Amino acid sequence: MTKHDRKNPFLSKIKEEYCISENSGKETNHYVFDIERSGLRYKPGDSLGVFPENDPELISLTINKLGFYGNEDVEVKGIGKIELRDALKTELTIHRAGRKFVVAVVGKLPEGEEKNKLNELLEDRDKLEEYLNVRDCVDIINENPDVVFEAQEFVDTLQNITPRLYSISSSPKAHRDEVHTTIAVVRYENFERKRSGLTTGYLADRMEVKETEIPVYIQATKEFILPKDGSKDVIMVGPGTGIAPFRAFIEEREKTHSTGINWLFFGDWYEESTFFYK
Repeated sequence: MTKHDRKNPFLSKIKEEYCISENSGKETNHYVFDIERSGLRYKPGDSLGVFPENDPELISLTINKLGFYGNEDVEVKGIGKIELRDALKTELTIHRAGRKFVVAVVGKLPEGEEKNKLNELLEDRDKLEEYLNVRDCVDIINENPDVVFEAQEFVDTLQNITPRLYSISSSPKAHRDEVHTTIAVVRYENFERKRSGLTTGYLADRMEVKETEIPVYIQATKEFILPKDGSKDVIMVGPGTGIAPFRAFIEEREKTHSTGINWLFFGDWYEESTFFYK
């Protein structure tokens, strides 16, 4: 059987999707990934690596804003020659601009106030991070409309898309051939444009249940594990990780008939709507 990992992910489909935070003002979804015949194995505490795709609207906006056609052939590191639109779909990060893009923009600006301002940003890591945190390439070109790029030149400033890791919220003993995840959808607005997280928006808005093939792999953990002795009590505190991995731990303890007491603490907004998996 083919071994699937980060370099050779398995093409999974989501069997089921539902919101677990209705009437809360938040959007937290439960996703069930099908891993039947994948050969993937996991344990509670592991994470699922998910490769996303960029928003088609953002791809078209980026292509149009920079004056491209989309069918230009470009070279992408680790991929080879590919059409620009395809590269922007699955290979390159465009939902947030990077330092390399700002450096390239500065190199094309004439001497003056705007060039000096961006140069100052490049010298201050914290201010640059704050600047980039709310801007994509389109935003920066809007602020510097006279800057022009060739397609390959633009691609060379972009970073490759990296997979996002999500804590697995299921035990394989409770859900054979499935991986469950608990994911909060990121949505916000900047410069009068509605935006979403790269992967959370992809799953919530563009993934079709039982249709879309999503590249995934298992990221194993060595330290975030349950005690082998099921009689031991377990205290689980999720101020950062949230509840996801602890749902997996509790399912595992139930399926292995562990006799130890389970204490779970996690925080959210409302008992009525965000007491997840109550």
